[in-house]
Amino acid sequence: GQIIESHIAWIRNPMDHHSTAKQSRERAARCLQLAEETILPKLKDVLLIEADAWLRLAEEQERLLLHARMEALQNQINPHFLFNTLNSISSLVRFDPDTAREMIFKLATILRRLLSSGEAFAPLREEFEFIDNYLDIEVVRFGTEKLHVVKELDPASLDVVVPSMLLQPLIENSIKHGLAPKIEGGSIFLRSRVVNSRLIIEVEDDGVGMGSAQLDESSSWSGMGIGMANISERLQVLYGDTARMTIDSHEGRGTLVRIRLPLIEAASSVPEGFYAERSSTRR
Repeated sequence: GQIIESHIAWIRNPMDHHSTAKQSRERAARCLQLAEETILPKLKDVLLIEADAWLRLAEEQERLLLHARMEALQNQINPHFLFNTLNSISSLVRFDPDTAREMIFKLATILRRLLSSGEAFAPLREEFEFIDNYLDIEVVRFGTEKLHVVKELDPASLDVVVPSMLLQPLIENSIKHGLAPKIEGGSIFLRSRVVNSRLIIEVEDDGVGMGSAQLDESSSWSGMGIGMANISERLQVLYGDTARMTIDSHEGRGTLVRIRLPLIEAASSVPEGFYAERSSTRR
């Protein structure tokens, strides 16, 4: 009796919205445990209501944590991209100011898009439009004879919603590590299609590739640079085990990065409750 009363007194304290999700779930579990032990119907009902309230609070805390984590990752990738692009422009300023001016205009278009949309998701069509401007800058920097871009895009895939800034780090990685070390340059192949209710996105290059030893050294995405590690973590945060990113590379032949995502089709946003579904452990 006294033990149960002391537990109830602790549980019935005003909800602390500064508590962690773990603490909220502990309170919910305590409520459910006491509800199973008590023989008083009214007390059981009160405990079940309390357990549900604590579970809802825990889920809201986890949803907010996911949002905060996504914002931190998004804020990480944008300055990284800007830094690399400005480096490209600076290399042209002295000996080709007209081209540098054209690249600055392209960069302004890119930054306008980044600043005008704080959304974590965008239709794949918009991602490719964004990539067109980025690749225009890279083609100017490398030369049209050294960087070719080939697109194979299934129209049915273009309205699928994907994480913003998903493609740019992949393409940057292909150029920097695949094509730049290759004297004659090469090609980047961009593909998208819908297969068995999954969106498949591929970024492939015919650059220098990686041998098995290099792949072993880069077995984790964190060993492949900020951009690649960022994508891997964002996919884990947003989709859990329902998304997958793989790499297939052969020395002297090139590298293929393939992403598989569940279908989310919407005009401009993710369905309401997406984060809540990802954060919930209730069944």
